[in-house]
Amino acid sequence: MGYLADYQHDVFVSYAHGPQLSPWSQALCEQLTNTLNDVLERKGANGVNVWMDDQLEGNVGLTEQLKARIEGSAVIVIIMSSLYLDSPWCAQEARWFAEICKRRSNGGDRLFVVRYRETDTRRWPEFLKDSRGSALSGYRFYAHDRNAEADVFPFGHPTPENADQESRSQYYAAIRNLAENITKKLRQIANAPAPAPVQAAAPLANGVGRIWNNIAAAMSTPAGNGPAIYLGVGTEDVDPELQEVRTKLTEAGFDVIPPAGEATPDGAKQILSAPPSNCTQAVFVLGSLPGRKTPIDGEDLIAWQHAQAKSRGWKIAAWLPPPLAAANLRDEMYRGFVEQLQLTAAPDAAAFVGQLPKPVRETAEQSRLVFLDLPDAGSAETVPGQAPQIDKELRTILRELKVLALPLNRLNQPGRDLAAVERQRQELRQKRAECDGIMLLLDNPNYMPEDWLIDIYRDVLPRAKRTLRCAVMDAVGTDLTPTDDVMVFHAMSPSLRDEIRQWLTQ
Repeated sequence: MGYLADYQHDVFVSYAHGPQLSPWSQALCEQLTNTLNDVLERKGANGVNVWMDDQLEGNVGLTEQLKARIEGSAVIVIIMSSLYLDSPWCAQEARWFAEICKRRSNGGDRLFVVRYRETDTRRWPEFLKDSRGSALSGYRFYAHDRNAEADVFPFGHPTPENADQESRSQYYAAIRNLAENITKKLRQIANAPAPAPVQAAAPLANGVGRIWNNIAAAMSTPAGNGPAIYLGVGTEDVDPELQEVRTKLTEAGFDVIPPAGEATPDGAKQILSAPPSNCTQAVFVLGSLPGRKTPIDGEDLIAWQHAQAKSRGWKIAAWLPPPLAAANLRDEMYRGFVEQLQLTAAPDAAAFVGQLPKPVRETAEQSRLVFLDLPDAGSAETVPGQAPQIDKELRTILRELKVLALPLNRLNQPGRDLAAVERQRQELRQKRAECDGIMLLLDNPNYMPEDWLIDIYRDVLPRAKRTLRCAVMDAVGTDLTPTDDVMVFHAMSPSLRDEIRQWLTQ
């Protein structure tokens, strides 16, 4: 279960594999776990969850699974070595770490560097350097001596139990120092205040214009252009596979419900009590557990959802990820339930989703994409006001113009599941780079659209697959001046539809 309920792993340990480095790193991971549990006074199922990729190097088939684990980790520990700097696999992980640090609040403070031995700091990734280009000091696990004639081995070499007494003592002291600092960060994350409640924005003084029509419908009708597919809420033992399936379903064009932040038993019950009319399929990723610790109405989590989907006449697909097999499930009742299902045989999430009926959209003829962006709502100064109404009306206009609006489901945003929020942000960042246009829905006078534009230039344009048009939908009367690169629309303009058409065709 771990220490932080909102994360799959409390700590993710990344290291390069080598004959001497691997056993030392694995020993460090084990001792770090024990020390963290000692400092935090945790044990058993409530102990700190520390995970390391000791079986994944070179296995490109598990890349998405590994990426999901990194996204779902609160704190990252890098064991820095020359082998790490030489490893393409570790370089890939480092790029993911950099993206995570950019998106998370105080992301850099969540990353800890263990210095295994002396390395060429000029080769370190840029995000592991300070503003002056100097490598972070990190946590040295070796005696630093500039006058030494040869590189020294780390404390506890080759492993702590086989090291001499002095080296072993220095090793445990360094572990304790690292664990105490990680503990401070974990406690800080655990005690972070809840986001400020969303306050409804006051109506504009001039009354309602065409962009504000049908507000009630906008708030009650599920967003997205359909079709929707229900992804069954699963047990924690298949979290990585569930996230892979969610990603592949989204890429295939499905509107996945419940959204990542609401994939809980309560979220499942709410969705299945009144599912959207455009949902006719359900998929389930089955694990080794029946879900009795997280039941719905007293029934097993998985069986209850399956019964609900079946009662609605939905098409159902179920996947038991390898190497799991129905005959090997320990729970007798759950094993009987799974053996009655028509399981889809697939080696991975991509193959499983590839066997599902392809989504048919009302907008199949559309080839142009526009991303409707929002200011980051992570701070108290950036609270969405009329964004849902603007979003709904703009989608109507774009649909009339044969343009598909992304993201597909704006109204269903993750709640306090921080790991899910991070995963969704990454997915949306990639989608922006695939669009023809991107429009900022500006409904907060305190937000600086220049920050959004800097983000576009820095993170989106370099990866854009098409010529990207940029625009701001101004709903707060900031009197923004359009430029050659950025068009400015006003929410209550009577000719808004024609203005957007011209923007898309210029």
